[in-house]
Amino acid sequence: MKIKNLFCLFLTTILAGGQESAPLIVEDGELEIPAVGDRPGLTNFILTLEVFSVPMTLAAEAKRSRKRDALAYREFLAATKSGKGIYDKFMEARGVVTKPVRIEEISEYIYPTEYDPPEVGKLPLKLPHDFKDFDKFITPAMPTSFETKKLGDTVEATFHENDGEIEGVSGTLVYTHVSLEKELEWGKEESKVKMPQFEVQKIEASLVLPFGETLFVGSLSDPSKDPARKGHVWVVFVTASRIAPQKD
Repeated sequence: MKIKNLFCLFLTTILAGGQESAPLIVEDGELEIPAVGDRPGLTNFILTLEVFSVPMTLAAEAKRSRKRDALAYREFLAATKSGKGIYDKFMEARGVVTKPVRIEEISEYIYPTEYDPPEVGKLPLKLPHDFKDFDKFITPAMPTSFETKKLGDTVEATFHENDGEIEGVSGTLVYTHVSLEKELEWGKEESKVKMPQFEVQKIEASLVLPFGETLFVGSLSDPSKDPARKGHVWVVFVTASRIAPQKD
């Protein structure tokens, strides 16, 4: 019996990652392992991030009136249904406390960073032997090195279980949106080259998230070039929902 107890203690420690855990139960010779959600420090949750594009006046009114986050969320949701706003982003992932959560919705943009200079008189094809206007042929600047930029949205977060009376999680969340602003041109004719200019928008927040409550994280200028969105801002909300242990 003593050996069995030592084995249970050892297995409990391994399953809990070195943290104090719910005891293992040995009944009729069978070992019962607590569900992951029942072990302290291993709480499962769903992280949901939502982005609304709304007129700046509507966002400012919600800020000035100091409305509760849940009420502001419902008003922005109603604005999307009435056509005054747009429901832009819904990003969600399952996470475990103390472990990083990452969500990406991206596309890769490959662009040149270095070029070979143009060359005069280098012909790509055969011409008559009496052709004399070689100096009029100039090969364009040719790219020789490239880089890749991720365009789109990224959410990175790490949360710990709350120590206080509020049941939920607390930690940091970073929301990043990267878009292609425009392409800049240098040079003339065959020596002309293009370089992209990117726009990076980011919110970094420290949050205490009670389970089931939707909280305001921050706002950004709407990056869309759509004239219908002129004067709009993005408002960002996040919700953490606890996942109950699944039972057979």
